[in-house]
Amino acid sequence: MLFLQLLFLVLALNTYEVSSISGNGVETNTDWNWVVGIKVGSHVYPGVLVRENWVLTSKHIFDGVAMDSVSVSPFNPHLPKGKGVRVINFSDHRYDLALLQLESELNVVPIILPKTAMPDAKAATMCHVGSWNAKQPGLSWRAVSARVRLVDNKRCNTFKPDQHTFCASANVTDTTFCQGDSGGPLYCEVNKEWVLFGVASRGVCNNPSIPTIFSSVYDQLKWLDCQTEKND
Repeated sequence: MLFLQLLFLVLALNTYEVSSISGNGVETNTDWNWVVGIKVGSHVYPGVLVRENWVLTSKHIFDGVAMDSVSVSPFNPHLPKGKGVRVINFSDHRYDLALLQLESELNVVPIILPKTAMPDAKAATMCHVGSWNAKQPGLSWRAVSARVRLVDNKRCNTFKPDQHTFCASANVTDTTFCQGDSGGPLYCEVNKEWVLFGVASRGVCNNPSIPTIFSSVYDQLKWLDCQTEKND
Protein backbone atom coordinates (compact mmCIF):
# COMPACT_ATOMS: atom_id res chain seq x y z
CA MET A 1 0.00 0.00 0.00
CA LEU A 2 2.80 2.42 0.87
CA PHE A 3 4.45 1.74 -2.50
CA LEU A 4 1.20 2.55 -4.34
CA GLN A 5 0.78 5.79 -2.39
CA LEU A 6 4.34 6.88 -3.18
CA LEU A 7 3.92 5.96 -6.84
CA PHE A 8 0.71 7.99 -7.01
CA LEU A 9 2.34 11.06 -5.50
CA VAL A 10 5.32 10.88 -7.86
CA LEU A 11 3.07 10.63 -10.90
CA ALA A 12 0.72 13.34 -9.69
CA LEU A 13 3.51 15.82 -9.09
CA ASN A 14 5.16 15.24 -12.46
CA THR A 15 6.01 18.63 -13.99
CA TYR A 16 5.54 17.87 -17.68
CA GLU A 17 3.33 20.12 -19.82
CA VAL A 18 0.04 20.95 -18.08
CA SER A 19 -2.91 19.17 -19.68
CA SER A 20 -6.63 19.13 -18.89
CA ILE A 21 -9.65 16.87 -18.87
CA SER A 22 -10.09 14.89 -22.09
CA GLY A 23 -12.05 12.00 -23.61
CA ASN A 24 -15.52 11.19 -24.92
CA GLY A 25 -17.12 12.01 -21.58
CA VAL A 26 -16.25 15.73 -21.84
CA GLU A 27 -19.25 18.05 -22.21
CA THR A 28 -19.57 21.75 -22.89
CA ASN A 29 -22.16 23.46 -20.73
CA THR A 30 -22.63 27.13 -19.88
CA ASP A 31 -25.49 26.64 -17.42
CA TRP A 32 -23.18 26.35 -14.41
CA ASN A 33 -22.08 29.98 -14.31
CA TRP A 34 -20.46 29.66 -10.89
CA VAL A 35 -17.65 27.59 -12.47
CA VAL A 36 -14.93 30.05 -13.46
CA GLY A 37 -11.62 29.91 -15.32
CA ILE A 38 -8.55 31.33 -13.55
CA LYS A 39 -5.91 32.45 -16.07
CA VAL A 40 -2.47 31.85 -14.59
CA GLY A 41 0.28 32.42 -17.15
CA SER A 42 -0.69 30.61 -20.36
CA HIS A 43 -3.00 28.11 -18.64
CA VAL A 44 -6.60 28.43 -17.47
CA TYR A 45 -7.35 26.53 -14.26
CA PRO A 46 -10.86 25.95 -12.93
CA GLY A 47 -12.36 27.42 -9.75
CA VAL A 48 -15.81 27.97 -8.29
CA LEU A 49 -17.61 31.11 -7.13
CA VAL A 50 -18.57 30.67 -3.45
CA ARG A 51 -19.35 34.35 -2.75
CA GLU A 52 -20.10 37.15 -5.22
CA ASN A 53 -16.42 38.18 -5.27
CA TRP A 54 -14.67 35.07 -3.92
CA VAL A 55 -13.45 32.02 -5.85
CA LEU A 56 -12.46 28.71 -4.21
CA THR A 57 -9.76 26.67 -5.94
CA SER A 58 -6.56 24.66 -5.35
CA LYS A 59 -3.76 26.64 -3.70
CA HIS A 60 -0.84 25.03 -5.53
CA ILE A 61 -1.85 26.67 -8.84
CA PHE A 62 -0.67 30.03 -7.45
CA ASP A 63 2.87 28.91 -6.56
CA GLY A 64 5.25 31.63 -7.75
CA VAL A 65 2.48 33.61 -9.49
CA ALA A 66 2.21 37.43 -9.47
CA MET A 67 -1.32 38.59 -8.67
CA ASP A 68 -1.35 41.22 -11.43
CA SER A 69 -1.29 38.39 -13.99
CA VAL A 70 -4.37 36.58 -12.62
CA SER A 71 -7.79 37.06 -14.23
CA VAL A 72 -11.08 35.18 -13.93
CA SER A 73 -13.57 34.21 -16.65
CA PRO A 74 -17.08 32.90 -15.92
CA PHE A 75 -18.22 29.56 -17.38
CA ASN A 76 -20.55 31.53 -19.64
CA PRO A 77 -18.35 33.33 -22.23
CA HIS A 78 -20.89 36.15 -22.57
CA LEU A 79 -20.40 37.34 -18.98
CA PRO A 80 -17.68 39.92 -18.09
CA LYS A 81 -14.30 38.83 -16.69
CA GLY A 82 -12.98 39.64 -13.21
CA LYS A 83 -9.55 40.53 -11.86
CA GLY A 84 -7.91 38.76 -8.93
CA VAL A 85 -6.52 40.97 -6.17
CA ARG A 86 -5.57 38.60 -3.34
CA VAL A 87 -5.04 34.90 -2.61
CA ILE A 88 -5.65 33.46 0.86
CA ASN A 89 -4.15 30.00 1.23
CA PHE A 90 -5.36 27.54 3.83
CA SER A 91 -2.64 27.78 6.46
CA ASP A 92 -2.19 24.04 7.01
CA HIS A 93 0.06 22.66 4.24
CA ARG A 94 -1.95 19.41 4.17
CA TYR A 95 -4.99 21.16 2.68
CA ASP A 96 -4.82 22.16 -0.97
CA LEU A 97 -7.37 25.00 -0.85
CA ALA A 98 -7.18 28.71 -1.58
CA LEU A 99 -9.61 31.62 -1.82
CA LEU A 100 -9.12 34.15 -4.61
CA GLN A 101 -10.63 37.57 -3.90
CA LEU A 102 -11.85 39.49 -6.95
CA GLU A 103 -11.59 43.21 -7.49
CA SER A 104 -15.35 43.44 -7.94
CA GLU A 105 -18.38 41.16 -7.79
CA LEU A 106 -19.26 38.97 -10.76
CA ASN A 107 -22.83 39.14 -11.96
CA VAL A 108 -23.28 35.46 -11.06
CA VAL A 109 -25.13 33.63 -8.28
CA PRO A 110 -22.57 31.59 -6.24
CA ILE A 111 -22.87 27.83 -5.91
CA ILE A 112 -24.69 26.29 -2.92
CA LEU A 113 -22.34 25.10 -0.17
CA PRO A 114 -22.77 21.64 1.38
CA LYS A 115 -24.65 20.78 4.58
CA THR A 116 -23.02 17.34 4.79
CA ALA A 117 -19.53 16.04 4.02
CA MET A 118 -20.71 13.87 1.14
CA PRO A 119 -23.95 13.70 -0.84
CA ASP A 120 -26.57 11.21 0.26
CA ALA A 121 -26.50 8.33 -2.20
CA LYS A 122 -30.30 8.39 -2.47
CA ALA A 123 -30.63 12.17 -2.85
CA ALA A 124 -27.72 12.82 -5.24
CA THR A 125 -28.70 11.90 -8.79
CA MET A 126 -25.43 12.86 -10.47
CA CYS A 127 -22.08 14.57 -9.89
CA HIS A 128 -19.85 16.52 -12.27
CA VAL A 129 -16.42 18.17 -12.26
CA GLY A 130 -16.03 21.51 -14.04
CA SER A 131 -12.83 22.51 -15.83
CA TRP A 132 -11.38 24.31 -18.86
CA ASN A 133 -9.45 23.05 -21.84
CA ALA A 134 -8.34 23.84 -25.38
CA LYS A 135 -9.03 21.29 -28.11
CA GLN A 136 -5.61 21.93 -29.60
CA PRO A 137 -2.59 24.09 -28.62
CA GLY A 138 -3.15 27.70 -29.63
CA LEU A 139 -6.94 27.49 -29.70
CA SER A 140 -9.10 29.46 -27.29
CA TRP A 141 -10.01 27.90 -23.95
CA ARG A 142 -13.52 26.57 -23.42
CA ALA A 143 -15.52 25.63 -20.33
CA VAL A 144 -16.10 21.87 -20.01
CA SER A 145 -17.39 19.32 -17.52
CA ALA A 146 -17.45 15.57 -17.04
CA ARG A 147 -19.75 13.34 -15.08
CA VAL A 148 -18.01 11.46 -12.25
CA ARG A 149 -18.71 8.68 -9.79
CA LEU A 150 -17.60 8.82 -6.17
CA VAL A 151 -15.09 6.15 -5.14
CA ASP A 152 -15.76 4.16 -1.97
CA ASN A 153 -13.53 4.88 1.03
CA LYS A 154 -11.94 1.44 1.10
CA ARG A 155 -10.44 1.91 -2.37
CA CYS A 156 -9.87 5.64 -1.94
CA ASN A 157 -7.80 5.12 1.22
CA THR A 158 -5.09 3.57 -0.96
CA PHE A 159 -4.55 6.96 -2.62
CA LYS A 160 -5.79 9.81 -0.44
CA PRO A 161 -3.47 11.46 2.12
CA ASP A 162 -5.98 12.07 4.97
CA GLN A 163 -9.60 12.05 6.09
CA HIS A 164 -10.27 15.56 4.72
CA THR A 165 -10.08 14.34 1.12
CA PHE A 166 -12.11 11.94 -1.02
CA CYS A 167 -11.84 10.33 -4.46
CA ALA A 168 -13.84 10.37 -7.67
CA SER A 169 -13.35 8.90 -11.14
CA ALA A 170 -14.78 9.79 -14.53
CA ASN A 171 -18.03 8.05 -15.35
CA VAL A 172 -16.79 7.20 -18.87
CA THR A 173 -13.79 4.86 -19.08
CA ASP A 174 -11.77 6.85 -21.64
CA THR A 175 -12.25 10.21 -19.87
CA THR A 176 -9.36 11.27 -17.62
CA PHE A 177 -8.37 14.25 -15.52
CA CYS A 178 -4.91 15.81 -15.47
CA GLN A 179 -2.71 18.37 -13.68
CA GLY A 180 -4.48 21.22 -15.48
CA ASP A 181 -7.77 20.33 -13.78
CA SER A 182 -6.48 21.30 -10.32
CA GLY A 183 -9.04 23.50 -8.59
CA GLY A 184 -11.95 22.01 -10.50
CA PRO A 185 -15.15 21.90 -8.42
CA LEU A 186 -17.03 18.66 -7.87
CA TYR A 187 -20.74 19.41 -7.59
CA CYS A 188 -23.69 17.06 -7.25
CA GLU A 189 -27.38 17.50 -7.91
CA VAL A 190 -29.15 17.17 -4.56
CA ASN A 191 -32.93 17.67 -4.43
CA LYS A 192 -32.80 19.42 -7.82
CA GLU A 193 -30.08 21.86 -6.70
CA TRP A 194 -26.35 21.82 -7.53
CA VAL A 195 -24.22 21.63 -4.38
CA LEU A 196 -20.42 21.94 -4.10
CA PHE A 197 -18.67 19.06 -2.31
CA GLY A 198 -15.02 19.08 -3.39
CA VAL A 199 -12.13 20.81 -5.14
CA ALA A 200 -9.75 18.80 -7.34
CA SER A 201 -6.29 18.57 -5.81
CA ARG A 202 -4.30 16.04 -7.81
CA GLY A 203 -4.62 13.23 -10.30
CA VAL A 204 -2.74 11.22 -12.89
CA CYS A 205 -3.08 11.90 -16.62
CA ASN A 206 -4.35 9.19 -18.97
CA ASN A 207 -4.87 6.60 -16.24
CA PRO A 208 -8.59 6.07 -15.47
CA SER A 209 -7.72 3.33 -12.96
CA ILE A 210 -6.29 5.91 -10.53
CA PRO A 211 -8.95 8.24 -9.08
CA THR A 212 -8.63 11.99 -8.70
CA ILE A 213 -8.19 13.34 -5.15
CA PHE A 214 -10.55 16.11 -4.00
CA SER A 215 -10.31 18.36 -0.95
CA SER A 216 -13.52 18.28 1.10
CA VAL A 217 -15.30 21.64 1.13
CA TYR A 218 -17.58 20.77 4.04
CA ASP A 219 -14.61 20.22 6.36
CA GLN A 220 -13.37 23.79 5.78
CA LEU A 221 -16.62 25.77 5.80
CA LYS A 222 -15.67 27.63 9.00
CA TRP A 223 -12.40 28.77 7.41
CA LEU A 224 -14.21 29.83 4.24
CA ASP A 225 -16.82 31.85 6.15
CA CYS A 226 -14.21 33.43 8.41
CA GLN A 227 -11.92 34.55 5.57
CA THR A 228 -14.62 35.94 3.30
CA GLU A 229 -16.32 37.87 6.11
CA LYS A 230 -13.08 39.18 7.63
CA ASN A 231 -11.54 40.36 4.35
CA ASP A 232 -14.55 41.81 2.53
